[in-house]
Amino acid sequence: MVIAVANQKGGCAKTTTAVNLATALAEGNEKQRIPPRKVLLVDLDPQGNVATSFGIEKRELKRTVNDLLMNDSGEDMPITEEFLITPQHLTRSMRRAWRAEYPERKRVPKNIKVENLWLLPSDIHLSGAEIELSTRL
Repeated sequence: MVIAVANQKGGCAKTTTAVNLATALAEGNEKQRIPPRKVLLVDLDPQGNVATSFGIEKRELKRTVNDLLMNDSGEDMPITEEFLITPQHLTRSMRRAWRAEYPERKRVPKNIKVENLWLLPSDIHLSGAEIELSTRL
């Protein structure tokens, strides 16, 4: 299943909607008998705020969706672990962000844990990909 959240207008909660929808699908809902699903959240916005929503700082990103699109090999590149932010990384980042926000509290809530959700992050370099890719055709 693919769900796309798209709109040309800025500031209309695309990132917020995508993050909340992906999180809800990954968690499932026992009361509603909705099983957890494995989710890959792909950020195609050059602002790259999906990762930021999970407490990941942009300078931490090593590989992004731009690296997949702009590879010069002429071959499709597989989406491997090196491109993805794993559930474990998301959990660590969210806990670190929580500790920074609430330094006086001793324990991080147990429910700050991510399972079944991977991110393929974006960054500002994606903004030039459309122009670059169109010249390759």
